[in-house]
Amino acid sequence: MRRILLVVLATLSVLGCMALAQTAVTPRTFEHQSNLFLFDNETDAATAQLSMVFDRSITIERSDIVVVGGGDVTLLSISNTFVFITASVSPGGTLQLAFNPALEGNADAALVGKAYWYE
Repeated sequence: MRRILLVVLATLSVLGCMALAQTAVTPRTFEHQSNLFLFDNETDAATAQLSMVFDRSITIERSDIVVVGGGDVTLLSISNTFVFITASVSPGGTLQLAFNPALEGNADAALVGKAYWYE
């Protein structure tokens, strides 16, 4: 019983720390190009991960992502409307997401519902 309690408390601690480490971000967009999103790292730390929730399913390829001020994309995971990107973005850097509107599901403009940086 004591062991189970310790495992539960440790798990809750880790989840609590993760929740505190997230920073909401609003992407910059352009009227004439609805498939281009710029996510600026306005935190004081190099971020490693970006999660986004779109208003509908989209298709993104690793080549659609460019990091200005940081490293390469090391992970791209997509599940329905949820997108998770791992890439080092320096403070003041920008992650550019320009998905191809010709790909399946990308014909109309997609909207980012929520987006978060994680350290």
